[in-house]
Formats: sequence, C-alpha cells, structure tokens
Amino acid sequence: NLFSISSKPKGLYTSGIYSKIRHPIYIFGLLSILGVSISLKNKYLFILFIVLALLEYVRAHKEDKVLSEEFKQEYFEYKKRTWF
Repeated sequence: NLFSISSKPKGLYTSGIYSKIRHPIYIFGLLSILGVSISLKNKYLFILFIVLALLEYVRAHKEDKVLSEEFKQEYFEYKKRTWF
C-alpha cells in the first residue's frame, strides 16, 4: 500500500539530506507539484498539491511513529535537530 508503512525499518538514516530533513522525498515531491501548478497557473494542480500535502503529512506522521517505536531515544534526538 502506497500510503502505509508495513515493513520494519532496517536502519535510521541521518546523513546527507536526512541530516536536515526527515522526509525529503515528500517535501521535494510537493515542491515540484507546487512549482508546476504556479508556472502553469493551474488551479487544479494547486488543489492536487493541497490534497497531496495533507496526505503526505499523515504519511510522515505514521512513519515518524514507526521510527520512534523502533529507535526510541535515538529517533527523538534526531527529530529535535531536523525539520519535517
């Protein structure tokens, strides 16, 4: 299922882009849709951006929960020094 986390995390990645942003693929995917919607002045793509932003927020929250259960204090410390 695209919008669920069913597998057990194999590790906590904290280097590279992950040292600043916990969910970079969600952020940059959304920014791409936003950029296209603005450049094309397409209100439907903007609505899609809003809907997907809400879905990605829920998805990231679920992922955070799974990772915090698996990595406990290590993930808590990681969350304190990163954004979304």
